[in-house]
Amino acid sequence: MIWETSREQIWQALETPWDVIIIGGGILGAGIFFEASAAGLKTLLLEARDFSFGTSSRSGKFIHGGLRYLRNGQVEVTYPSVREREHLIAELPGGIQKVSMHCLRLYTDRFSPARMQIELAIYELMAGRLGFEKYTFPDIAKICPGLSRTHVLAMYKYYEGLMDDARLVLRIIREGVRRGGVALNYAQVLSLRRLESGKVVGVIVQDQTSSAVNRVLELDASLVIQATGYWDIELDKKKNTQTKVRKSRGSHLLIDSKALPIAVGLTYFHPHDQRIQFLVPWQGAILAGTTDIDEVERGEDEFYEPAITQSEVDYLLSGINYLFPDIKVDQHSLLSTFCGLRPLVDDGVSQNVSKVSRRHHIIEQDGLLSVIGGKLTTYRIIAHEVLKVAQKYLRLNKKGLKLKIPEFTPFRADPTIGNNMLSYEQIQRLLGSYGSDFGEFIRFCKPDDFTEIENTSTLLGEIRWAAHNEAVVHLDDLLIRRVRLGLILPDGGKQVLSFIKPIVHSELQWDENRWNFEVKNYLKRWQKSYSPSPWLS
Repeated sequence: MIWETSREQIWQALETPWDVIIIGGGILGAGIFFEASAAGLKTLLLEARDFSFGTSSRSGKFIHGGLRYLRNGQVEVTYPSVREREHLIAELPGGIQKVSMHCLRLYTDRFSPARMQIELAIYELMAGRLGFEKYTFPDIAKICPGLSRTHVLAMYKYYEGLMDDARLVLRIIREGVRRGGVALNYAQVLSLRRLESGKVVGVIVQDQTSSAVNRVLELDASLVIQATGYWDIELDKKKNTQTKVRKSRGSHLLIDSKALPIAVGLTYFHPHDQRIQFLVPWQGAILAGTTDIDEVERGEDEFYEPAITQSEVDYLLSGINYLFPDIKVDQHSLLSTFCGLRPLVDDGVSQNVSKVSRRHHIIEQDGLLSVIGGKLTTYRIIAHEVLKVAQKYLRLNKKGLKLKIPEFTPFRADPTIGNNMLSYEQIQRLLGSYGSDFGEFIRFCKPDDFTEIENTSTLLGEIRWAAHNEAVVHLDDLLIRRVRLGLILPDGGKQVLSFIKPIVHSELQWDENRWNFEVKNYLKRWQKSYSPSPWLS
């Protein structure tokens, strides 16, 4: 459970001095929250919308080193990312799935085969593996039928980590709560509290739920850490002349696996601009990405949700159809789309945003720590570095506290629990989602809850558990982030709404008016930001 007590009880107890207040409930905020709580600090995490509402639920779903970063010479980014990938795969079985990827050598590639093989050899060596497997036709056709014999010249096998980013964020936050931290979604920081000297000493926060929208509290903290990614709330740019943020967008497609029946992960260099692309089976669909272009407009909405453009869809489909000319994947093959925004540290040199390093930068400013840039894969490293900088504000040595990157709580219940109701694959997936709460999840579910929702691997019990235990406030929290039915089913899962309605009514205590309101808003949000053609909304 995210909340050990009710949301109302948490709000009633917020007006107490905090060691650390973290603004932002994405992957970095969650990572800092986990480590700070594990260190014994009195820690509060505040998220203006839902946990992982921003880029942390809209990534490419990989825990990876980044082949393209290696190609760009960014070894300082690639090597620690590879090492973190290997650690997380080992620590989170089921949560981070080790998957074989197959890098394609195409007729249109503008670099030598030797360069590709050297890069892959180095990439695998960073993970402690020697060499890689190479395939040519007819073996390629056996591994991935439908690939063009004319356009594809060779295939090289290597490994990455695949996950559900929103579930990972939620699991990390849960670990922080287990260690005494408090986390609230729909709690918007309106401004920072400052002394006359300008020093930050706390925040002013507003409850964003409809039942308590006028509730505003002033909270004190020894340190405030901003980990809001693209959504900066308060950063005095006049004092921060050395760090400039470059905003990049990365868009993705989820394709019906009936339209593109592939069973293995592929990477390739787009015939148009040589940017690395991927195709990978994910939750029953085929995930394709990604674009990497400068974000120019963010809209007027304070909580702007980016959406893919028609030109991005055309770009991604053109690469796919170059690989599979006989299949003809088109707009009608898409289940959904999504777009994430990346705040990158601008190097002032790279014209192409794909060349900009994914290194992170920590800014100290009047007692406020802000972190910009970085990769999802290295969230633990970044969180640890932020808290090392924070030590001088928190006087950890005087409190007898010590910083250490924490480990996830292991699952200690009977390992055979659920065996009579679930397959091995289902158990592994649920262990990845819920970790040490897996046993409690099994006991919580009713007999019918182990039924899979049609055309998905999602159990009815996952809907019930999320609604009851995982801080769901709106329907999109449930269908877009707690489970992924809004992404992997046609029309945002509209056809299953009546199926899950009784559970939502029961667990969230929504009446008919509230249900109708949430359905209307959810479908509008899905059409505008997640549909195959959001530009038509």
